[in-house]
Amino acid sequence: MTASTGMKGKGIGIGVLVLVMLVSVGLAGTAHGASIIFADYSFWTNGSAGLSGADLELTPDLVGQEGTAFVRFPFDMTGNPSFSAYFQFRVAGNVNGADGFTFVIHNDPRGLLALGEGGGQLGYGAEGGGPLRIVNSLAVEFDNYRNPVDPNNNHVGIDTNGSVSSLVTAVPPFDINSGTSYYAWVDYDGTTNTLEVFVNTTDTKPASALITHTIDITSLVGEKAYIGFSGATGGMSNQHLIEDFSITGLERYTAAIPAMDQRGMVLFGLLLGLSALFVIRRLQTA
Repeated sequence: MTASTGMKGKGIGIGVLVLVMLVSVGLAGTAHGASIIFADYSFWTNGSAGLSGADLELTPDLVGQEGTAFVRFPFDMTGNPSFSAYFQFRVAGNVNGADGFTFVIHNDPRGLLALGEGGGQLGYGAEGGGPLRIVNSLAVEFDNYRNPVDPNNNHVGIDTNGSVSSLVTAVPPFDINSGTSYYAWVDYDGTTNTLEVFVNTTDTKPASALITHTIDITSLVGEKAYIGFSGATGGMSNQHLIEDFSITGLERYTAAIPAMDQRGMVLFGLLLGLSALFVIRRLQTA
């Protein structure tokens, strides 16, 4: 084989490798809900979550499911900002089903891949505080099954750090598991660290909050946070749907690129030179 033929073969091999990588990335993007978009926010999905018509489905109406879905980029939480989130949801299927879903703000080390356990853990927590719980987080749970840590089978609660033992709970003025579309707002005042949760049977925000709780979200999540939802079923089933979503007051998080000092620039230049020399020698001996 001549050198030119060898180079051609290598070029074809590299081209095939690049093509395989691009196809893999494309398939991965399709598999993780690239078309689930609310108010220009595209969601990454895990577990049982996916697209159902025009809605974000956290779980299908099947037993033993758990899913999460997060906006594909983190939000900037520096300076303890104020924000307001809105979403429309529906829990359908089995009228005696379970278990519920959560609205999540987190900075778990897994990032977009964060996924808790099923059943009463709501895709957010983990039995015994296990490693799958979503840490560095705050969640608003909408729970329609009474587990030992729950006050009843129809409540809204505030959870932190992957624990479904709520800090505070309240009973909404409707049955979460009715199969009807309901509306929720989660407002946070970063100046007073006041979290408010509003719910309604219509898309008009009520004058009074269902839950008001003081908590420092930035101390939980740090300088950035992924925002989205989790949901789960256990021995009984439900379909958990998010039908609309928007958020105001937060900006996309962009990490600053650290400046390279003089020593780093010298080392970087040396590395580039050695790499170029290696490539030239390989070409000469091909």
